[in-house]
Amino acid sequence: MKSILVLLPIITLAVAQNLDSCSGNVKCCAGVTPYSALPEDILAEYGVRPNPKANICGNGTAVEDQFDADICKSVDHTLQCCDPRQPDVQLNEDLTFECYDI
Repeated sequence: MKSILVLLPIITLAVAQNLDSCSGNVKCCAGVTPYSALPEDILAEYGVRPNPKANICGNGTAVEDQFDADICKSVDHTLQCCDPRQPDVQLNEDLTFECYDI
């Protein structure tokens, strides 16, 4: 039990440093789809260029601070750093493009 209590602050500090290093918008994503999982014609339809390191964030909510990040992790969602510039495409879904793992 003591080892868990020792690790918790270390993990929290690591996530906090990653939040600060994100130059875009930090989002808590219910679903994450790598660009590499989609055909290029689908990406073109959304107006994005193929990028093997990028992801699409589905149903993302803004993460403002460490408390938000902790809640995100507690519900098994994924933290992503997303480019603030998004394609100008009308979607029926809540999708954010050009996101990266934190």
